[in-house]
Amino acid sequence: MLRWETHAEMKIQIRCEQRMRKKILACLLAGIALCGSISAFAAAPALSSPTACLMDADSGQILYQKSAQTELPMASITKVMTALLVIENGDLSASTTATAEAINSVDLESTRIGFEPNEQLTVDELMYSMLVYSANDAANILAVYTAGDLQTFVNQMNEKAKELGCTHTHFANPNGLDTDGHYSCAEDMARITRAANQHPEFSKYSSTVSYVLPADNLIGPGWEIRTKVNMIKKEDPTYDARVYAAKTGWTTKAHNTFVACGKSENANLIVTVLGCPMKNGIFLDTTALLNYGEQAYQPVTVTAEEYRAQAKKAAKQAGCSIDTDALSDITLRLPKGMGANDLAYTCAKTETGAQ
Repeated sequence: MLRWETHAEMKIQIRCEQRMRKKILACLLAGIALCGSISAFAAAPALSSPTACLMDADSGQILYQKSAQTELPMASITKVMTALLVIENGDLSASTTATAEAINSVDLESTRIGFEPNEQLTVDELMYSMLVYSANDAANILAVYTAGDLQTFVNQMNEKAKELGCTHTHFANPNGLDTDGHYSCAEDMARITRAANQHPEFSKYSSTVSYVLPADNLIGPGWEIRTKVNMIKKEDPTYDARVYAAKTGWTTKAHNTFVACGKSENANLIVTVLGCPMKNGIFLDTTALLNYGEQAYQPVTVTAEEYRAQAKKAAKQAGCSIDTDALSDITLRLPKGMGANDLAYTCAKTETGAQ
């Protein structure tokens, strides 16, 4: 099944929306549906994960999904949203002091560095601690640094999720530990990962194999932390050179979860998997989905001229109006053997309002 994700900033997609606020009609370009047979699709990969999503990182187009809207606990891939908010709202070169609230709310048996209240840390080293080592205390310290307290940060997480179009996600903490009301789905986590991936800092931290924590006011230097993402370790059997950003997760309820960004010569893809019973399964599933995205699809560009002409025609047939001057070239990934002539354009009106 092919789906194109809606994002307000994009002008052409399968479900591309050109919203006008203040309670006026907006034009929903629901088109670009594929015409013709889809029997040419490559066989979908067999996965060990019960739910998964494959997304084009550039356009947001969903290329493959397996129960991708099933709501499940997501464990430490939660930290992708935490990282996104810190990158967007914080200063990575700043320093902060660990608070008792941040430290004492972390399960002592969970993954943590062991930071102490009043420990002075940089946001940069906390980001490494969170995205390389998956430290829950680092996630909490970053949340308090960014928003002032944990609950305010959690509220910001949920607001950001809504902004990104996530409809099957609710956050209850910034670290991913199991708790009531903390869940997401593969499709929503792909949206969140795509948003984080638009910041180069995310890939810098999440692609780091090892990092040595520097000295601070309480602790001496020299503690090396290492990534839990086996497939970015060159010596590991699951190593995949295409992966340039990734985050693992595991809890007893969530099982193994994973998000990864993989790039090759002709594809820039995002993979998300949740609920996998085996740790290596998340890496094997990711490689299989990256292969599928490369082998089953090809990039096809619709020129601005063609798009504007088709949009005008679709708008006229639907009795709505659209600002075609704002439309530009768009590149989609279509099943191999299909091209721009296999796309059908439709237009529909939708009422949107702003309070």
